[in-house]
Amino acid sequence: MHHASSRSACQPEPVRAVVRPGAGFVWRLLGLLLLLTLLALPAGGQAALAPLLAEGHTFAPGTATVLLALYFGMLLGLIGYNLLLYLALGERSILFYVLYAASFAGAMLGVTGLGNQYLWPAGEAWDSRALPVFITLANICALLFSRSFLDTPRQMPRWDHLLTLDLAILLAIALGSLLLPVEALLQGLALLSAGNLLLLSLCGLDATLQRVPAARIFLAAWLLLQCAAVLLALRITGLLPANPLTSNALLLGSALQMLLLSFALAARLNALKRERSAAQAQSLQALQEQEQILERRVAERTEALAAANARLRELAMRDPLTGLANRMALRQHLELAWQRARRRNELLALIMLDLDEFKPVNDCHGHEVGDQLLIEVARRLQASARATDLVARLGGDEFVLVCESIGSPQQAQALAARILDALSQPFRLGEQSIRIGASIGISFGEDCGTGNDLLREADQAMYRAKAAGRNCMHLGRQHPEGQAQGEPTPPDEL
Repeated sequence: MHHASSRSACQPEPVRAVVRPGAGFVWRLLGLLLLLTLLALPAGGQAALAPLLAEGHTFAPGTATVLLALYFGMLLGLIGYNLLLYLALGERSILFYVLYAASFAGAMLGVTGLGNQYLWPAGEAWDSRALPVFITLANICALLFSRSFLDTPRQMPRWDHLLTLDLAILLAIALGSLLLPVEALLQGLALLSAGNLLLLSLCGLDATLQRVPAARIFLAAWLLLQCAAVLLALRITGLLPANPLTSNALLLGSALQMLLLSFALAARLNALKRERSAAQAQSLQALQEQEQILERRVAERTEALAAANARLRELAMRDPLTGLANRMALRQHLELAWQRARRRNELLALIMLDLDEFKPVNDCHGHEVGDQLLIEVARRLQASARATDLVARLGGDEFVLVCESIGSPQQAQALAARILDALSQPFRLGEQSIRIGASIGISFGEDCGTGNDLLREADQAMYRAKAAGRNCMHLGRQHPEGQAQGEPTPPDEL
C-alpha cells in the first residue's frame, strides 16, 4: 500500500529507482543532496530508507512539502530580484550569482523529483542525466561567480590560475555529462563538488586577509554550506543522531548560503561605490592641488614675466654704453616734469651739453678709448647733479640734465659751472691722460610751452655757446639773462 501510494503521489519510477539498495553508494558520495531526496519521498519511500534514519525520527505530514515550498520560493525570489538588479546595474557578478542559484535550484528539482513531476517530462534518459548536468552547471557558475566577485584575475592571480584550471575540468565534464555513465559521473561530481567547496573556502579566506571588499561574507557563505554538508555526512554515517537540524542541514545551509551571497553582492557594490567615491574625492583633491600648483606657477611666471618686462622696459629706457637714460626715457620724463612744474608753479631747468674736441679723441685713440671716455663723463655728470635730477644721453657726445624744483636760474647756472669744472679735470684712461671741455645750453620751463620746446631751446643755447668759443655756458635766448656766461676757454692740447 505504501509502495503504491508512493508511485502515484509524488515520483515516477525512474526517480524511485535512485533509492534502491543497489544505488545507495551514489547518495553517500553526493551526501549534500540526500536529505532533500528523503523529504521528497512519500511514506513508502521513506520506510525503504529507514535504516539511514535515526531510530524514532519521524516527519510530520506535509512538513517536507512546506519546507520545499519555502526553499524553492526563496530561491525563486532571490533569482528574480538579482536578475532585475543585473538588468539595472549590468554587474557581471550578479549575473553569475543568478546563474549559480538557478542551476543549484535545477539540481534540487532533479533530486526531489519535482522537476520530473512538474517541469520536464519523465523519461529514463533525461531523468538520469538531469542531476549531473545541473550539478556540473552549478559548479561552473559557482567558479565564475567567485572569480568575478573576488576579482581574482587582478587581485589574486595565483588563485585565479587554480580556479581557471578547475573551470576547464568542469567544462570537460559538462561536455561528457550526456555520454559518461551516470554512476561514475555522480561519483566524480561528488568528489569534485567537495573539492570545490574547500577550494572556494580557502580562496575566500585569502581574499579576507587581503581585505577584498565583502570577502568575509563570501567566506562565511561557503563555510556555512560546508558545515551543512559535514553535518549531513555525519548524519548519514550514523555519527550524529537524526533530528530536524541534522536531517535538514543541507536545506537550511544552502538557503542561508544563497542569502549570504546576495548580501555579499550588496556589500561589495556598496564597497565599490565607496571606493569610487573615495577615488573621485582623491582625484578631485589632486586636481584642486594641481590647479593650485598651476595657479601658483602661473602667478610666479606672470610675476617673473612682469619683472622681465619691467627690466626690458628699463633697458629700453637706458643707454647701453653709459647706463644713463636714453632719448626715449628723456622725452617721457621731460614731459611729466614739465607738467609737474606747471601744476606746482615751480621752476624747471634743462641743461644740455656737448663735449668739445671729442672727435679727435676717437680719431687719435680709437673708439674703445672714446667709449671709456663717455662712461667716465657719465659718472662725473651723475656725481655733479642733484639726487632728484635726471641725467640722460641723447646720443654721441650730447648729454642732458633735467632739474626739477630748482630754486632760481642762478642755481641752474651754478650747477652748470660745477659740471664744466668737473669735465675740465683730466681723464685718466689706462696710461693716458685726456682733457676735454663742454659747451652748455640752459633753458627754463617758464620760457617754453612744452617739454619739446624746452629741449629745443636748450639745444639752440648750447650751439650758441659752442659758437661763442666753447667750454662755456649759454642761457636760452628768451630768458632776460640769456647772454653767455664766462669767457670762452680754448681746450687744452690732448
